[in-house]
Amino acid sequence: MLNDKSYQAASILMIQDPWWGRIGYDKSIDPKSINIYGTTSSPFWMCFSPPGISGPKGPGVSIYVRRDIPDLHARYSDTLPPHPDVLAIDVIYKGSRTTLVNAYLHGDSERYDESLNHLICHPYPTSHPIIIAGDFNAHHPNWALEGSKWVNNLPNPSARLLDNWASENDFHVLNDLTVPTRNGKKGQADSIIDLTLLNSIAVDAFVDFDWTCEAEGAMGSDHNIISWAIGAHDQTDAATHPKPPPTFTIDPELEEEWTNAFVAHLSNENLPSQPKTPSELDSMAVGILQAMANATEDSMPKKKQGAKSRRSPWWNSECSKALRDLKHPPTTALATPAVHACGALSDALGKRRAPLPPIRFGGGLVTVPQQKAIALTDKFFPKATSSRVSLEPLGIPQAPERPWHNITKEEIETALASSSNTSSPGAFGTNYRLLKWAFSVRPNPILNLYNGCLTLGYHPSCLRNAVIAVIPKPNRSNMSDPKSYRPISLLETLSKCLEKVVTRRLIFEAGKFDLIPHSQFGGRDMTSCADAGLCLTHDTRTQWALGNHVNFHFEKTGIRARNLPVDPILPTRENRATENRRNSVRPNQLARGRYPPGIPLSPILSSIYSIPLLRAIQDPQALTYAYVDDFSILAFSDSHASNTTILQNIANTANNTLRALGLEFELPKSDLIHFTSRKQQPSNAQITLTHDLGTSVITPKVVVRWLGFYLDQKLNFKEHVRYMANKANAILAGLRMLADTVKGMSMRHARILFIACVRPILTYGSLIWFHGNNQKTMIDPIQKAQNMGIRWLTGAFKTSPTDALHHLASIPPIHIYLQRLNTNAATKLRALPRHAEISRRLPKAWDSHDPTLPHPPEPKRRQTAVPSPIVRLAALSHPESEFQTPYLNPPWVPENPFPGRLQFAFPPAGSPKDRRAKIAENANRLIDALAHEGTLIGFSDGSKEVRSGVRKVGVGYSIVWKKEEVAKFSGGIGPRADIFDAEMLALALIVRRCTRFAKSHNILRIHIFSDNLAAVRIINKCSPHAAQYASILFRKEAHTFLQGNARRSIVVQWIPGHSKIEGNERADKLANAGLDSRPTPFFNRTATWAKCRATQRAAKSWGRLWAEHPHSKTVQKHIPRPPALKLHPIFQNPSIPRSVSSRLIHVMTGHGCFGEYKARMPFINGSAKCQCGDPNQTIPHLLFHCPLAEDSRKLLSKRHQTSPRNPLRDPQGIGSGRQIHLPFRNWPI
Repeated sequence: MLNDKSYQAASILMIQDPWWGRIGYDKSIDPKSINIYGTTSSPFWMCFSPPGISGPKGPGVSIYVRRDIPDLHARYSDTLPPHPDVLAIDVIYKGSRTTLVNAYLHGDSERYDESLNHLICHPYPTSHPIIIAGDFNAHHPNWALEGSKWVNNLPNPSARLLDNWASENDFHVLNDLTVPTRNGKKGQADSIIDLTLLNSIAVDAFVDFDWTCEAEGAMGSDHNIISWAIGAHDQTDAATHPKPPPTFTIDPELEEEWTNAFVAHLSNENLPSQPKTPSELDSMAVGILQAMANATEDSMPKKKQGAKSRRSPWWNSECSKALRDLKHPPTTALATPAVHACGALSDALGKRRAPLPPIRFGGGLVTVPQQKAIALTDKFFPKATSSRVSLEPLGIPQAPERPWHNITKEEIETALASSSNTSSPGAFGTNYRLLKWAFSVRPNPILNLYNGCLTLGYHPSCLRNAVIAVIPKPNRSNMSDPKSYRPISLLETLSKCLEKVVTRRLIFEAGKFDLIPHSQFGGRDMTSCADAGLCLTHDTRTQWALGNHVNFHFEKTGIRARNLPVDPILPTRENRATENRRNSVRPNQLARGRYPPGIPLSPILSSIYSIPLLRAIQDPQALTYAYVDDFSILAFSDSHASNTTILQNIANTANNTLRALGLEFELPKSDLIHFTSRKQQPSNAQITLTHDLGTSVITPKVVVRWLGFYLDQKLNFKEHVRYMANKANAILAGLRMLADTVKGMSMRHARILFIACVRPILTYGSLIWFHGNNQKTMIDPIQKAQNMGIRWLTGAFKTSPTDALHHLASIPPIHIYLQRLNTNAATKLRALPRHAEISRRLPKAWDSHDPTLPHPPEPKRRQTAVPSPIVRLAALSHPESEFQTPYLNPPWVPENPFPGRLQFAFPPAGSPKDRRAKIAENANRLIDALAHEGTLIGFSDGSKEVRSGVRKVGVGYSIVWKKEEVAKFSGGIGPRADIFDAEMLALALIVRRCTRFAKSHNILRIHIFSDNLAAVRIINKCSPHAAQYASILFRKEAHTFLQGNARRSIVVQWIPGHSKIEGNERADKLANAGLDSRPTPFFNRTATWAKCRATQRAAKSWGRLWAEHPHSKTVQKHIPRPPALKLHPIFQNPSIPRSVSSRLIHVMTGHGCFGEYKARMPFINGSAKCQCGDPNQTIPHLLFHCPLAEDSRKLLSKRHQTSPRNPLRDPQGIGSGRQIHLPFRNWPI
């Protein structure tokens, strides 16, 4: 009905007895999970259903309002409380309000009386039009069909009651008494039981009501379709839908116009240069925001109503056609100003998609948006019970204060650089793009504002205002419960930028000084959910190996840190400058498409507030894990019963601690599971927790969901793999609408989508369970899901060989990719902080090993037990591999303290490669000029080569002064290094040598050239990265040199390699000479080498698997090359249509819509005959003999007339340009 042409003219559908059924299940892993029931849904309609119904027995009414009608809005009405069979909504069209009441009075006497009483026992206002329509199942002479027996029959008491109520409350029946609304069946007479009642204001407002009743479109129902028209009117009260403020389209091409307008408006604000009072901060913040808003209004075009967003680059005309075909038929906005409505039965299926329903509050339901906002605010942001939280009763001393530093320009630039231009703005409507423009032309006002906030410890009132967008949580059975929604804060970007700066500082302080226990894995850097899962699995298997029983219990706090007053746990000015936020909840502002941003400070502050709890629940027979506001306890002893006692005592202690902090646990989100090894028996021991409302009993489960992992009692992760595979299959089912075998996005973009959206789901948590030994049953579900995704992105037939499709898509089998993930993760072990939980659990050979923690015993010979995942990852790395040091540079200290004298020159991103010759020519002229000026010039390079199966890496540099080489170096750095390490080390060494030579010869300027772009970009960064040791050495030598004299300068410039630049060629020869020297390795292995080897091993393993696997003759002919991890240039070209790339896949696999395939597939009906008359349509026939493909064959031959390749034997050599699609476009198949 929602997509049927018969209802295309309808704007509102009032349906009685709608379809109601299962549309999903609650977010639970219990086999007896709660089913979620709902009615039909459509993205083009707003669905209104009576709230609070979660069972299989659905409501009797529902109302649908079209979304694409201009100036048409709808909401739940406060005129009549919701009822399963009576529903009232307010329709606001062009500012005028009309209440529509949909009623369905069942034939069942008990339910009929209940529904009728609810309809007539509530007062109706007389301030605006009200229309009541529906199936009343009542006969009365006042609305009986002319000539029927009901004209003279005595009505029943219910009909008389309804008639009396309508007369007393000034409601009028507008039915045409000559037209029946129900057609009699099986000897029944036609009758009128579907009524349309209007109050007097509605009668006066809608003169052209146009009431009609027709059987067409009833979809088999015995009730006819009733339709009528309403429009804008002046018979209304002041309770109308507010008109939204105008919005603007931010055009990047109008940057100059906007910045000029911003500078002009900002100069008129008379902002103080150094704010000294809170009032000055308020006026300064308002002035900046107002200037940005005025500049936007002056320079940017207004956004047209209904305008579509910018099209994605992969969206083409075929995607648009597929979407149009999916709608069946396309819905269009109504040309007439009237709003039509009709009531009928619906038989379609769907899922719930409705506006915000009434919310439970104060023992009832609230429907008005203002009341909903109050209810949601009361739930999300309860008032703090005390203005200050004291930690002294908990025995936790306050941390000492550290000096604070002014915010620097570089900090703001860093925060803005990582901000998305599409982030949702706050009340003033200024996004990050505008803030970047404003800061680029006038940085001082914003910098002074931020430093004033820190100095005074005050956050301007306009920046404390947050618009709260209410986001429905998925898979919730009761949408009237406020807990079924998630509040997302829409802040002013001017405020969010400040909070990002403060957040970065807090994260640095917490990591540098170990302020937050490392058992808190969330809200900080260099940790993740995978780290918590690794530690949990390691500790559980360790306790099993020691003969202990293990129980796992986790809970979630009910109030986040953003609801609490700022606490002196971390007494810095940054905390006090961002407190006392005011929230404005907008219950009807639902996010569509992209989730709006939240509060940047929320995760780190939540982690800070977890410090007292983590310190209070320490126990020698338990380990704790936390992720922001999720707290977990792993207890171990000689029995599960003892573990439950330990968990119960710890939970009670935690609850008392939370009360002292103004927090509480959400007990419904608490779970318990007993981990059992092979030799242990399962247990049913329970936990009893005491709280303010009494006691709660938590029973153990077989499978629990924790941080996205599905944990079973045996900890074998079979359930986790199954759930991940099912989730990936669901994602793939949705992606199918974007492409099929003949139309849709290109194969290149489909591959990107699969790698970004599907494969991370399949591999989530694989570091914990994958070890590669006899795990075929574990890998099969996710491999099958990947096979489905490969078939989709290539556009192949279901019968196509999956190994060939993996080859063509350049995506390795899942077990090879999982092994590569494990190896890459192992390289990061030495990058973790020394006191991180994973670092402490590493084996004894590692310097971060903590002997106070329980560790697994030494493995016995022929041990069959599954090893600890941390021990397994450690075996893939080495204790003396390259390490990385975090927190070297505070955020307020710029990475380049000499911006004018330490410069790094490289081409802008996206520069074409054909400019290399021009860049080399300019570099040669620059080198000649620098030589005449007396600048010290250096050239550095690295080299890598494999000789006799041994990798050799060389480093070389050459230093020239006044056209004479004054210094040179060549050396080797060992077999377990890579070319990037050599390039980085060469830059560090040449800077050290140049600075020493420059000091001794009184040279002020140094200019260094390198042909490695990545090394030039990262050499001065001190954040953890590969070859960080080279960056540390470079910064030490370069910064010391520049500090000695303000006239000194250093320039590091990229030049293209092997481009006839004499100095670069000289450095290359020196680096090659270093291959023959005795290597001097710095580490057992570098991080770059380890990742490179992981990639090479994956390619080799895939190549061996491809060579060992038998292939069909067609695959052997058309795919002779070994597989590669990089997509072939043919499929890399996004201009190739989907139909052409899919047909090429069909040819290369031998599974396509041609005769020989139909002949060998018995389940396919069709002739194997070619359209040209040949009895057998084969691929060679299409390529070489079919007369209908002559034109395509000429193009194919022309493309290969000078190529020795046979296009039949090597289609992958056809080419990578636009010509590839021509031979396959017009095939007669």
